[in-house]
Amino acid sequence: MNASGLGQLSGESFSDSHVIAWAFGAVVAVGLDRAVRYLRESRQRKTERKPIDSPANLSTQHLLDTIVNSIPSSVFWKDRDSVYLGCNQAFADAAGLADPAQIVGLTDFDLPWSKEEAEFYRQCDRDVMERRQVILNLEEPQTRPGGQVEVLLTSKTPLTSEDDDVIGIVGIFSDITEMRQAQAQRDRLLVEAAELAQVIRDSPDEVFIFSRDDLRFVDVNQGACDATGYSVEELRQMTPMDLRPDFDEQEYRSLIEPLATGEVSHLEIQATHQDRDGNTSPVKVNLHATDYRGKAVYVAFVSDLTEVKRLEQRLVQAQKLESIGQLSTGIAHEINTPMQFLHNNVSYLNLCCSRLFGAVDGLRDIALQADSLDLAAREQLVADLEYKFNLDHTRRQLSQAISDSEDGIDRTVQILEAMKQFSHPGVRERSGFDLNEMVQSTLTISRHRWKDSAAVEVDLAEPLPVVQGYPADIGQVILNLVVNSVDAIEDRFGDSGKGLIRISSCEDNGGVVLTVQDDGGGIDEAIIHRVFDPFFTTKEVGQGTGQGLSICHDVVTKMHGGQLEVDTVPGDGTTFKMWLPAEAPAVEPELEPSVTDQQLAMLGF
Repeated sequence: MNASGLGQLSGESFSDSHVIAWAFGAVVAVGLDRAVRYLRESRQRKTERKPIDSPANLSTQHLLDTIVNSIPSSVFWKDRDSVYLGCNQAFADAAGLADPAQIVGLTDFDLPWSKEEAEFYRQCDRDVMERRQVILNLEEPQTRPGGQVEVLLTSKTPLTSEDDDVIGIVGIFSDITEMRQAQAQRDRLLVEAAELAQVIRDSPDEVFIFSRDDLRFVDVNQGACDATGYSVEELRQMTPMDLRPDFDEQEYRSLIEPLATGEVSHLEIQATHQDRDGNTSPVKVNLHATDYRGKAVYVAFVSDLTEVKRLEQRLVQAQKLESIGQLSTGIAHEINTPMQFLHNNVSYLNLCCSRLFGAVDGLRDIALQADSLDLAAREQLVADLEYKFNLDHTRRQLSQAISDSEDGIDRTVQILEAMKQFSHPGVRERSGFDLNEMVQSTLTISRHRWKDSAAVEVDLAEPLPVVQGYPADIGQVILNLVVNSVDAIEDRFGDSGKGLIRISSCEDNGGVVLTVQDDGGGIDEAIIHRVFDPFFTTKEVGQGTGQGLSICHDVVTKMHGGQLEVDTVPGDGTTFKMWLPAEAPAVEPELEPSVTDQQLAMLGF
């Protein structure tokens, strides 16, 4: 038997274990050659009525049958015309036969295989017999009784007589369908893995793989090199702390401890990375623990947030301007009211001036004639002047008109200052502000929005600690909370009556707390967990973008390191509670203002 023919017809190479298995099968096939000859001779002796029923013969016969039927692979043997002489139980099962004896006298055309398969098998039989060629590990299809097509790995060897004449073939095959399916699946997975690895390697997002032991980078992708300015070889000598100069190893390990201990499966961190030239950029880091090339590692997927932060700032400013636009009619009305009585008072003051100047002129004439008039005449002239110019009424009303005008001017200035403070873009540096003043300013510019729908009760603790943060953005938060309360009250009561908004402040836990409570319809418990999600809104299309509370949450938590919580009783109202630390953490300043000071000046702010 020549083992060099291994796989020659299947066109594939096989593993060492495969070679050994099928070499063993070939040996069994050769052994079967002798076994079949013995069986054939036994049948011939039986035909010639020679005794074969000795215990030795019966024992050998039983032994051969046991050996053949215990082989897990399917074994068969045919005569020179490819007519089956016998098979083992495994072959009978594959052919849908109850007993191996049923195979005798059948051909491949009598079995469940397709016509094309039967012709192919017979052609292989002829090649083996005519060329005396052993076929090893030929991969071929076979249709089973149920109609399913299996994949076989077949070996065949010529069956010869004692005179070395080829009188048939012996074959053995194994069903390798599942193995081939597993190989195909493995090949697909390998291709997909290679493609995915290439996608990750070429991705503009940064991918860092670093050791859990010493935190040194094991591998990085091209995006990491482009973002940091370092080569792969340089990064492999570095650790995450080289990209985060504000962290040492102890701080970094403390940060990722929940991941290291298995408390969480992944960790999301917002940080600042520094490139080779010292430039910094905000990034989002998604970390998870895994194994890579036999090492325990962390994998970090890093996204640059520079553009995201810029868009967030623009979105915040757009939300502010949207709120101003929604309130513009009311603000115009609020300004128009004091301006109207200012106009009326100025007209009245002009009249008073005319009266006073007329009285002064009359008194001057009386004074010039003092030598020629007695006291009674002078008194009468003065009385006439007072009556003519209505000086008593003017004296009573003039002071009130001036006081009312001062109030109107103060009210107008207050509204304009509140608008300027609210609409001004976020400052680049933090500044101290009084939360109570922010509340009063917000109520001032939103008065027209709530005065017809709700009564506002204010209970502000004095004094409050000065908060270091971003006042314009906190003003946006307060306005959104107030407007949301008004909307909830209007949804519940409509035109039937007024609701109530309670606003209170106090000092707590090293910071300040602002509570905005309303008696509107509340929030459905099924959706309350989504109120801070971006673009989530219960309002009709065109009445809200769903960005208000999302932006509020980001301003409070991300920009100020605070907390914004919501509590609701469906049907009875909602309470928002905002806590701000007295000292807000440092955050990345706005990269590009969406509204400049010059533009605000052009708008009159």
